[in-house]
Amino acid sequence: MSPAVLLKVGKLLNLLLWPFLLLLLPLVLLFFPRARPHLRERFGLGAAKASKNARSILFHLASLGEANAATPLIRALEGDGAPLILTATSESGRGALVKAFPDTPVSLLPLDLPGLWEPFWSSRRVSRIILFETEIWPMMLLTAYSRRIPVMVVNGRLSPAGFSAMKRWRFFLKPLFSGLSRVLVASADDRERYLEMGVKPDILDVTGNIKWDMSRPESIPETLREELSGWVVRFEEACSRLLGEGGRVAAPVGNSPKKDYLRVVLGSGHPGETLRIVEAIRKDPFLSSRLHLLVAPRHLQRLSEWIGDGLTLSRLNLQFRSGTNENRPPSFPNGPIVSILDTHGELRTLYSLSHIAITGGTFDLVGGHSPVEAASCAIPQVSGPFTDHVSTLIDRLVKGGGLFLEKDEPSLVSRLRWFLENPGERERSGEMAFKVFLSEQGALSRTLAILRDFLKEDPGEGVKTP
Repeated sequence: MSPAVLLKVGKLLNLLLWPFLLLLLPLVLLFFPRARPHLRERFGLGAAKASKNARSILFHLASLGEANAATPLIRALEGDGAPLILTATSESGRGALVKAFPDTPVSLLPLDLPGLWEPFWSSRRVSRIILFETEIWPMMLLTAYSRRIPVMVVNGRLSPAGFSAMKRWRFFLKPLFSGLSRVLVASADDRERYLEMGVKPDILDVTGNIKWDMSRPESIPETLREELSGWVVRFEEACSRLLGEGGRVAAPVGNSPKKDYLRVVLGSGHPGETLRIVEAIRKDPFLSSRLHLLVAPRHLQRLSEWIGDGLTLSRLNLQFRSGTNENRPPSFPNGPIVSILDTHGELRTLYSLSHIAITGGTFDLVGGHSPVEAASCAIPQVSGPFTDHVSTLIDRLVKGGGLFLEKDEPSLVSRLRWFLENPGERERSGEMAFKVFLSEQGALSRTLAILRDFLKEDPGEGVKTP
């Protein structure tokens, strides 16, 4: 099916959907207060419009993790003077972009309807589109193709599960992939998947994963490190006092301002896996009395949905970073020690203050989240069996000796206890993780070299419908 036919079908659906959208809008405003602040951006009314004679480049990404990974690339493009407009699919991604680029137009991605994209392209005079990773939106691409706006994918990846789902709709999706002007992918496996989806081989290159190119932990501001360290240490000291003098056997966790607790970070944790991990730790009294679990939830907006029904009702010592949730003094001598990082932008600093990381989203059917931040801080990691979304990153760390795969929560607890009893092996695994982190860098410079050539090419009319 040709892009022109698909676009006509999309325009017909657009006409049919608008009455329902107008009916739903008051209900969204009434029952979903979190959607109110930026709802107008979902209708294409967010980012600043270009001046009359200026053209702009749309850079789009999905969420918080992608925003953090893409930041060095966006900074380099801004340094080149590229007139960027930034969009994100999620609120967390939008927030990260606004914080990192306060002087650049930022908005949420409009709803994927032709009736919204057509005025968006015209008012912003978009001449180029850069998509980060796997942001394939049908109406965005079809309306862009109809205006001869070149589209480039950078850091492209297709997970095995996502690819399997896409293959079932390949007849409809092939025109979207075949219309791309340039595609830079993270791995050889991704290259094969993009080829099968219809991307032309002569526009496809493997440049590596930009996520490995984040700055080293030395770049973390010392004031932030000291503040976060104080928050962690004060709670550990309060829990130690609860046991009384001699009540705790010191755990061999290495040189330390880290006290005698083994600090384990669950990064980007999801509700179900978090509660099961806490319960598994509780069942091992030896480990429970020596371990401080620091949880960074994946979705802060959902915190109340599972904290209230799960953790706060459990017999554990619990604190929250923001102070806006209900903190309580330690009161369970034999209960697990859990801290909730319910803030944005501090996870990597927490990794740098800890001993071990658990890869979030791998003990639930989520597919996993990036292990790169923890690897950059030279700490070993433990992952569950569900790693589909980050399989390439996970495999590289496993082969390098910096990450251990476990089949379930009891196996995770056994691994944590092994780390507790073998501090030398723990430190060696952390060193191996950092070695992998350093060896995988370089994708950013390779991507930039090709991207700059892409942006220099004559965009043609770019904003006119043929």
